[in-house]
Amino acid sequence: MENETYRCHICGKKGVKLWRPYGDSEPFICATCAEKRQIKMTYCKRVWSKNPDGTFDGINTFKWFPLPPWSINDEGLVPSFDGPGPDGENKPSTEKLIIFIEREISSKHHGKTELLPAIPHKNGGVWTYAATPEEDLKWWRNLPTR
Repeated sequence: MENETYRCHICGKKGVKLWRPYGDSEPFICATCAEKRQIKMTYCKRVWSKNPDGTFDGINTFKWFPLPPWSINDEGLVPSFDGPGPDGENKPSTEKLIIFIEREISSKHHGKTELLPAIPHKNGGVWTYAATPEEDLKWWRNLPTR
């Protein structure tokens, strides 16, 4: 599936997982370049209560705390940007990255930008994440992160 255009727009790295801006097919960005551009994020602390059915409800305290810097793991995931859940651990991991893209990298997507996995479509462009066939998603997940 990989071709000559499946490379990081910033450093040129090939053969690794790449991400692209939400709602667009370029630029492609690798894990290393994305981590260097991560934005300091905050989360709203919640007070959790357990329901009789075992689920939890969180009530916002409207107190904001910084999230620690993230690293993309081998599966291409980072901790959720929602902050800790009822057990004190970060909520389920996400493939979504939030970074700052400089204007020199993309005149269309500069500033705070949400990235999603860049999974090439056989007819050109990329799959929308929700519509990606399992086979193509598996291809992306099997690529090395770095």
